[in-house]
Amino acid sequence: ARGGGSLEDLWAFNEEIVVRAAADSDIPLISAVGHETDTTLIDYASDRRAPTPTAAAEIAVPVRLELVADVAQHHTRLVQGMARLLEQHRIHLEGLVRGIPRLESIVADKEQALDALTERFKLAPAKLIENKARDLSLLLARLNLDRFKRDLGDSEKDMTAMFDRLKRGLIRARQDAEVRFEALAARIESVSPKRVLERGYTIVRHGERVVTAAADAVKSAALEIEFADGRVPVHANGRVPVHANGRVPVHAGGGAVTAPSTKPAKRAPPKPSGSQGSLF
Repeated sequence: ARGGGSLEDLWAFNEEIVVRAAADSDIPLISAVGHETDTTLIDYASDRRAPTPTAAAEIAVPVRLELVADVAQHHTRLVQGMARLLEQHRIHLEGLVRGIPRLESIVADKEQALDALTERFKLAPAKLIENKARDLSLLLARLNLDRFKRDLGDSEKDMTAMFDRLKRGLIRARQDAEVRFEALAARIESVSPKRVLERGYTIVRHGERVVTAAADAVKSAALEIEFADGRVPVHANGRVPVHANGRVPVHAGGGAVTAPSTKPAKRAPPKPSGSQGSLF
């Protein structure tokens, strides 16, 4: 702590050695350097900052009356807590006492149980012999050999019939699955783009985009017509670009196609024959 002063007077509390010593101190430090508006580096390294030395003294040494009042308050709270705890234990103990059964009722219950066991013990030998005789009769009835053979034969017939039904069901299910699979494979194959191209259809592409309408074919745009065996580049005006060697470039899947130099001659229509011929 130090009273007010000029910046030069308080500069000693900004020295590194002083600040490090304050930070490394094991004893709690209260810094009170200068007045309230003065700030030094030791204020940040100490445990508590006070605006003035007087305030630091008040923080370090509390008022005795306040300490006495705090002690009295804690004492009152401790006494009240102990009283509540004792009351809770008293109520719990009274509940346990009420839950303990009376000795007379315990003895009476045991006497009744003993009388019942005594009566059962008197009747036990005769009852046991009767039960064993009945069990023996049931076993003898169940050990009838003819009935056992008949039951075994019925079980074998039922098992054979069940096995035959299961076998037929599995064969029928497999055949149905094969038929459904072949039909599904045929449907998938029929809608395959490759099969559509093999039937004579083509796909017009502009780059990797499929041209689906004539209006989408921009004039003079470079297009590609995809056949079943490859692609042929064309232009929207209908003229096919031809290389200097007279061949049209074709993508993988088909060979080069020679551009026609002259218009091919029309073929003469075939003469009708007398027979109808095949429709396929």
